[in-house]
Amino acid sequence: MNLSSLSIAATLTAVLAVFVLRHSSSVSPSDQSHQHGTFVPIAADVFRLSYSWHIPWLGVWAPVHVLLASFGKDYVLFDAGAPGREYADFLLPRLETALGDGQLRLIALTHGHSDHVGALEALVQKYPDVQVVFHQDEAPYITGQFPYDSLPSDHDKFNVTMFDIDVSSALSEERVLHVRGSSRDVADAFRPSGCASDVGWLPPRGALHFHHAPGHAPGLVAYLHKGSGSAIVGDIVHQLGDPPVVDTSHFGFTSKLTQSTLSAKALAALDFDVAFPVHDSAAGVTKRALQDWAQQA
Repeated sequence: MNLSSLSIAATLTAVLAVFVLRHSSSVSPSDQSHQHGTFVPIAADVFRLSYSWHIPWLGVWAPVHVLLASFGKDYVLFDAGAPGREYADFLLPRLETALGDGQLRLIALTHGHSDHVGALEALVQKYPDVQVVFHQDEAPYITGQFPYDSLPSDHDKFNVTMFDIDVSSALSEERVLHVRGSSRDVADAFRPSGCASDVGWLPPRGALHFHHAPGHAPGLVAYLHKGSGSAIVGDIVHQLGDPPVVDTSHFGFTSKLTQSTLSAKALAALDFDVAFPVHDSAAGVTKRALQDWAQQA
């Protein structure tokens, strides 16, 4: 790395630290131990586990939420939380308690950044029959074929190297499912090309849809849980600060800013009641609040 690159990286890190500190102010030191918590109901058949993630390259804390939806005794987990053994050790026993006598059938990833796939390997080891679904456009990056920092960007502050994480050992062909297109039923998920394994369990048709929202990541999606009116939106938007402020993900972590904003605006037009970002200092973003943001963005 040359001197110019080092200067850019140092400047970016400083800017991001200020951003996260400012917008994560509602995360108090008592929250940061992440030693307590359960999956709590936030909508009909939808549950959320919350904890604070220490971002090592910034030295700050940020809220992280992992969501779970039940379809009778069958469960879908949305994203796999922050990287680090301590976060996997926090998530797994609480997930086991939440499942009760039910079965974890599917892990639905919004995208593949490290704070969304952190416990993926631990999860597939504990639940050997669970499948993992994500958008086809995310596949080259989430499987490690290409690093995220190889993505073309529409600005010069993009630096997402720290969000690459190797989870390829958790993504064997017989457990991976893809979705493709702009907006479809998750029941249409399919095996990667060349894999002859049966698709296996999927949510009942009409119960769970996905909506492609590229920009922050090429295969970023929202999942629309139809029964509860919930949108599980990953990093399409976040809601941080005190009072919480709705915004798109920070420029340093987003490859295409213009596309990201357009995707977030399109989200506001979808059929849902409350959106649940992974990084959220409140109890979700109402559709009205997202529409108000979209009109001003």
